[in-house]
Amino acid sequence: MTVALLLAVHVASAACRLVQTPTDTGTHLHLEAVSEPLSCRAVYLRVDGQPALRAQLDGRRVAKKDMFVIDGDHVVALPAMRPGSVADIEVDVPGNALIVSLGEPAPRPLPAETHVTWTTSLDERHPAWSFADPKLGETVETVATLGPDGRTTRRWGGAPAQGSRLLSPGSFTLEIPGANLVGTASEGVTITRTLTALRFDAPEGGLARWRVSAAGGQGVIPDVSTYVAGIDWRFRAASFPEPALPADFKRVGDIDERIEKIWALVRGRMLLADYPGSDPLRPRPLNRAWRGEWGSGVERALVLLRLLQQQQVVATWLLSGHDADPMTLTGYDHLVLALAAEGGDMLLDPACAPCAYGEVSTRVAGKPAVGGAERVPLQPGRLSRHITLHGTEFRVTVEATGAAALWLRETAEGLSGLVRADRLASALGVVAGRVVSDTGFDNLGEPIRIELVSERSVRPPFDSDPPWNGGWVDE
Repeated sequence: MTVALLLAVHVASAACRLVQTPTDTGTHLHLEAVSEPLSCRAVYLRVDGQPALRAQLDGRRVAKKDMFVIDGDHVVALPAMRPGSVADIEVDVPGNALIVSLGEPAPRPLPAETHVTWTTSLDERHPAWSFADPKLGETVETVATLGPDGRTTRRWGGAPAQGSRLLSPGSFTLEIPGANLVGTASEGVTITRTLTALRFDAPEGGLARWRVSAAGGQGVIPDVSTYVAGIDWRFRAASFPEPALPADFKRVGDIDERIEKIWALVRGRMLLADYPGSDPLRPRPLNRAWRGEWGSGVERALVLLRLLQQQQVVATWLLSGHDADPMTLTGYDHLVLALAAEGGDMLLDPACAPCAYGEVSTRVAGKPAVGGAERVPLQPGRLSRHITLHGTEFRVTVEATGAAALWLRETAEGLSGLVRADRLASALGVVAGRVVSDTGFDNLGEPIRIELVSERSVRPPFDSDPPWNGGWVDE
């Protein structure tokens, strides 16, 4: 016998009437809009797998584009409804394996506490550690979940001597017998050190970083200078055979003009791209990247470095990153070039698409570095906001120069339309603001001017010092 069940839906009980009926092939959902039909239009289905869905609204079929998945929930987005509209949805799963919610997804249970132990054995086949590419032996990761999932174990070889891990709520233990470990973690994560292990307790999740300074009585990455020597060895190995300038490239007499011409050539020829999941510090052979006309930020910088050195330009590299950690030597993934030219020392950042000649990304400015310097220097810039109140509306005019203008270009990089406007307004402290006009974004290195309006008060754009010299001011 078929039994119809009238559901009491927590979000839209006053607005919708939903009847769930079992069928021979699964479940039939009958939805009637009583009032406030907007809250009835999104039907969330939580079910394992990929169920077959068929939906009709007032006898007309709902298009496939209006049925999609968000955060694991299958959503049927019903077109315009009015009081009295009726929708029917067929799902090929039984009702006891289906959670239905209207207007918003049903709340999810909190994740089970997870304990992770990551044990790394020393590799006996390589008793002498290579400073250029240190490797540990087989890695065994055991995850014990306090829940129905039990324990899972996976293995892989060649664990890195330094690394990082995003932590789920719970604990993470890194244990390497015979090794000396150095570790840091994000705020809220507690580190406990034992003789051979580091334990990271993260009640709310976080980030753990570690470095193996010694193992088996021998140094792995004992200090920054050794690390830099190893990375430089790897960069030099990728440089053979070296890339070469095109045959029709004209040698320019003035050294400054020559540097800028080569910089423009590399940016114009090499598309900035990465293999998904690739290690930025393991560049492909540079000649292959140069001929293929694309490369990672590190490959792009190394190609430029070699071409400049072929022209007798004195240049070296600085390795930094927006989250670089000097203690564990992790988070270094952004390569900047330091040049000694007749016009004075300067920096070039081939990995920064919005950067003009001589500019460095504000994401690494002021950050720790290894190689040619211990820190990436800040560059000059200034941001000013002129705020006026017209009735209930705040009008804000922003003018940015130098590195402050570059910061705005990086904030808007890859965005368009309303998303771009919302990101700029939020970054500039204009809450719920609307961009009226902006100029200067397309002219790299030039000042930027933005006009915004909002009905909410303006807040400071920075909680700390901005990533440039010159600061910001409200006029």
